[in-house]
Amino acid sequence: MDLIFFWLSKLIWMVIAPDTFLAILILVGVGLLLAGAVKKAKVLLCVAALSIIVNAFLPLGSMLLAPLESRFPSRPDLPEHVDGIICLAGAEDTVLSHARGQAELGASVERYFGFIRLMRMYPDVVHLFTGGTGELFSQEFKSTDVARMVFDDLGVDTQSIVFESDSRNTYENAIFSKALVKPEPGQNWVLVTTAWHMPRAVGVFRKAGWEVMAYPVDYWTYPGKAFSISFSLDFAGRLDRLSLGIKAWVGLAAYYLTGKTSQWVPGPVAGKE
Repeated sequence: MDLIFFWLSKLIWMVIAPDTFLAILILVGVGLLLAGAVKKAKVLLCVAALSIIVNAFLPLGSMLLAPLESRFPSRPDLPEHVDGIICLAGAEDTVLSHARGQAELGASVERYFGFIRLMRMYPDVVHLFTGGTGELFSQEFKSTDVARMVFDDLGVDTQSIVFESDSRNTYENAIFSKALVKPEPGQNWVLVTTAWHMPRAVGVFRKAGWEVMAYPVDYWTYPGKAFSISFSLDFAGRLDRLSLGIKAWVGLAAYYLTGKTSQWVPGPVAGKE
């Protein structure tokens, strides 16, 4: 069942992703135009053009991401005693890293910075890096392999880190990591991941019976400015944020409907939206 969920989540997102959906609208519109269905073509092409205009004036992606990024406090106060630090993979380009023979990272690289910062604050606790690959294919290339290269390059002792290499998504991050390090009730574990991803991640760990403290990093929005209307020619940037925003909310809904979380938008307190 988990394999089906993994494949469906990837395939469905390929179709509904804003950039893909916009490309489909344009291609179908042009096809209809060439086929002589002018009225139908005009409708689709006008919808595509309107979408571009709306995205240029409205920061839709920031509007979607801001509530999620504000769900947990930034740089929270942590207790003196911590039992472990967990970092979720997500910044790694596993295939390109393998092809080039060096660590290649994209967005979410701040997860490494946050993880290393906490490792230095709590040097004598469990340090866990979790993530195999989210690729449909090329499953042999793992995020943990890239992570080892990053830590080696930065002079971080990888012998002090526990690596979980089999998980393919957030749900498996929690399940496989729990089985690996066997946390006990009442322990203090800190979770590091991207701010907009934190609600879903906390919800999944909580559902798995593992209460964690959120340490969000990698913010995409400015406090209090997400709903400011302004014209921008950075269409690609805004489209990227829109994709992230839609993906975040679709992911929350999918995890909630399939029972992988107990709340639609998990927050700092269990059971409260």
